[in-house]
Amino acid sequence: MSPARRLEALFVSENSGMRAVLERAARVGERPETPVRIEGEAGSGKEVLARFIQACTPERRDGAFVRVACAGAGEELLEAELFGLERAPGALEQAHGGTLFLEDVAELPGRLQLELLRTLKTGRVRRLAGTDTAPFDARVIVASTADLARAVRQGALRAELYHRLDVVQLSIPPLRLRREDILPLARFFLQRIASQWVRPVPSLSPEAEAALMAHDFPGNVRELRNAIEGALIAERGELIGPDALALGPPAGAAGEERFFEVQLDDERRPPPLEEVEKRYLERVLVYAKGNRSEVARVLGVSYPTVTRKIAEYGIKLPG
Repeated sequence: MSPARRLEALFVSENSGMRAVLERAARVGERPETPVRIEGEAGSGKEVLARFIQACTPERRDGAFVRVACAGAGEELLEAELFGLERAPGALEQAHGGTLFLEDVAELPGRLQLELLRTLKTGRVRRLAGTDTAPFDARVIVASTADLARAVRQGALRAELYHRLDVVQLSIPPLRLRREDILPLARFFLQRIASQWVRPVPSLSPEAEAALMAHDFPGNVRELRNAIEGALIAERGELIGPDALALGPPAGAAGEERFFEVQLDDERRPPPLEEVEKRYLERVLVYAKGNRSEVARVLGVSYPTVTRKIAEYGIKLPG
């Protein structure tokens, strides 16, 4: 999927928390110098959100978007990738005028953290074995699945570098906490992938939709997209059934310890009680496969109470 089409997937969201993240990310575009920290589970779309921020920044949108994975590479290779060699520019120089996207910045070795901090302070970058410096003017966006504040406390990340990068914080809710987005995203990926493959766009059967809604998606949006792509390969007809999706066990299956979670907002505050109640009721409805009598039994309330709450929150029944 092209960068432009990946960005479109961000807007397939009816979740208030995700919409708030997008609105704040768009406002960041007004400040082209401001560093951004994006938190989110693997597969939640951190790089896509970073590209969205660049697209919302007039001074940066035509510049390069340079991604560096700070984990997994040896120190020497990572140093060369970031700062370049005498005859070859590194990521810092390549990102000049655009965006530098650093994944897992806490995995940077301490010496390279110091070098990066020096570049951010001076606005100049020096290649390895070189003497001349080049200008560095790029928005720095860091992304992590880990708690960077904890990494500072544990000594893995320098506090000065953390505070320089931790100006605006954006936290992407995992897909299991925005279940109202599952089916719209699934249909979006169906349409996009089928169109790319120049084939008719199939529909999801009611059973397939129920299977998607019952799944917890530990791999988040990436897992959902992969499931849809795999289903399009497995099923050549006009209707996709649950078997073609090849999903793992449904949420709440045997051995599943997690049933319900809530996400802190961008200012690290818990959600209002009404939002928690709505999300929990949606989750129990999925567990009960839309059976309101079973929901009432599980929650220990009356059937009219469940019906009233569903209407009050405008909840769509699964399946």
